Amino acid sequence: MEQEEGFNKKLLMIKEEFVRKLEEEKHRSNEEEEALRQQLFLKDDKFKKLLEEEQHKYHEKIFEKEESMKQQLLTQEETHNKMLADVCQRWETTSQKWVQMREELEQKVLESQRLRQEEQERTKEELQRLSEAILQLELQVLKKKKKKSFWRWVCKRMRFWKS
Repeated sequence: MEQEEGFNKKLLMIKEEFVRKLEEEKHRSNEEEEALRQQLFLKDDKFKKLLEEEQHKYHEKIFEKEESMKQQLLTQEETHNKMLADVCQRWETTSQKWVQMREELEQKVLESQRLRQEEQERTKEELQRLSEAILQLELQVLKKKKKKSFWRWVCKRMRFWKS
């Protein structure tokens, strides 16, 4: 009984020691777990901050690229607008020149027609005057021929009488 009591005391002491060690181990495990949680939390915070920084850098780069592209597009648009304005101005100038040239051409055509009509009228008058002159000349030639014929006839007769 004494031995049993000694064993029970020893068992109780071992049990208490085991429970105490178990408690210590639980406490140490909890502390390690809490330390790991703290480390994990700190690492998670660091990761989140790093992620936010990277996202911020990425957004800044995207914003810079967008601004750069907007500036390039604005520059290109200004260039194209200037080119378009230049082309429009050239077309307008060319159009005005064509209108002016057309008006000049129409005036020249009208002047040419007027001069042609005047020339035709002068030519008609000249033809009429020349026709009258030719008729008068023909009449004169006929009169001279008649006179020559008469004198020829007279000359022929005289030759006949002489012979």
